Amino acid sequence: MRFHESAIFAESATVRAVRSIADPRLKRALRRHARVASLALQAPEAYAVLGPRRQPVLTASHGRSVKDVVDLPSDIQDAFPGDAALESRDPSVALGAPIANEDGDEYGTLWVVEPNTRLWSRRDRQLLAAIASAAAEGIYLRIQSASTPVDEVPEPSASNMLPVSALLWEAPNGRLATALRNGILASVHQGLAEAGTRLPSIREVADRIGSTRYSVLQAYRTLESEGIVETRHRSGVYVASLGEAPAPHLPETARWLGRVLTESYQHKVKVPSLPGLIRRWTASTTIRCACVESSEDYRAALADEIRSQFGLDSVCVAIAPSTAELGSQPLGPDGERIISSSHIIVTTPFHAPEVGRITERLGLPLIVATLDEESSTAGARRLAAAGELVVVCVDRAFADRVLFSIPPAKRSGVRLVTADSSAELAAVDRKQPVLLTDAAKSRLVGEDFRLLAAHYPSFSSRFAERLAPLILQANLEQLRSGPSRSNASDLQPAK
Repeated sequence: MRFHESAIFAESATVRAVRSIADPRLKRALRRHARVASLALQAPEAYAVLGPRRQPVLTASHGRSVKDVVDLPSDIQDAFPGDAALESRDPSVALGAPIANEDGDEYGTLWVVEPNTRLWSRRDRQLLAAIASAAAEGIYLRIQSASTPVDEVPEPSASNMLPVSALLWEAPNGRLATALRNGILASVHQGLAEAGTRLPSIREVADRIGSTRYSVLQAYRTLESEGIVETRHRSGVYVASLGEAPAPHLPETARWLGRVLTESYQHKVKVPSLPGLIRRWTASTTIRCACVESSEDYRAALADEIRSQFGLDSVCVAIAPSTAELGSQPLGPDGERIISSSHIIVTTPFHAPEVGRITERLGLPLIVATLDEESSTAGARRLAAAGELVVVCVDRAFADRVLFSIPPAKRSGVRLVTADSSAELAAVDRKQPVLLTDAAKSRLVGEDFRLLAAHYPSFSSRFAERLAPLILQANLEQLRSGPSRSNASDLQPAK
């Protein structure tokens, strides 16, 4: 069994910011903008893609599903391969505008597509640019509010506004309040609006239908008395909650699971079959992972994380601690044999160059594990708070790396203790918290230490992001080649 890694694309700060707010609410907002663009430009198809061209973060559409869009070059032929209308490479079939804010941060692209040849007017371009700009403003506010305290979150802006053209197609024949009520409720029902969506101003509605502003004001007041809209002082008229219960406050893990269940629904994966699907796609084959490091503390931490978190077989491989000591046999007599019989190789940045040359020669995937924020800053936080830090580990190579992360002026406050030194251990004050590595903890069973971190060292989510696709790839290959291919029916929509 061999794995083939896809190309790695470095994410900009803007893309990371978009990824941090990518959720079903943002997808619905994008879908509204796509629908507004379709209606405003009278184009049958519209779609929006956020993120880099070859690795979109989020996609939404009106009139066409974009779930298979994986590329967005300037020539949109690659966006929908196989579509005859786009294969013509005729620029008149589509019109695009960047979803970018005033600071030049580009979040993605908004497109409208016309199957028939069409000459796009200057007004079309300006209108699409305005809608894309409104979408960008909404994304910018979401990014800002994600890092803003709840009591400082700004009021919704026009970027989340329902255009008057989507609310009223033409002047109503009967009561204006009835026409507005039908338009608002239909927009909510179709997913074009939700609680908090800003509605067209009184002046915009009046200009649209040729009525007086007083008549529009009275119609809005009628709808407010019915609980359909709400008026906010010096802000405008917004869609009310319509009596919908607010989302309950849940702990972090429950919120994460809620997002998993929501995305399962969006992908037509039945929730009762989800546990079995996860089991088959992660445990249908045995995957062996070799953890290559010169420090026993890092080797033990990597192996334990891979075994406990992902259920893989993990094996430790020692390597010479420095480039000068590598020689012709950096891995020892059995190291390369163990690596060649493994499926995934994991190391740290300290050994990535030499291990990378070995994995490239053997055709094996390499993952470089980095520390998470808690592990990388635990020592510095303790030094800042108490002026001293005790690190209990197995080997000095690990201890030296801890010192690398400490400013030279503060290294005198660090005390390094090895697990096999009874004298050093006896001198440790059990009332003071210490950094205890998992490798040292396994050797010091029964010792009562106050821990600065439950697991140390621990690794970043990037490590999981790189490892998870390889696990899924191996299991899917096993399922395709084995008798369990029928299990793919879990992905079919319910009838």
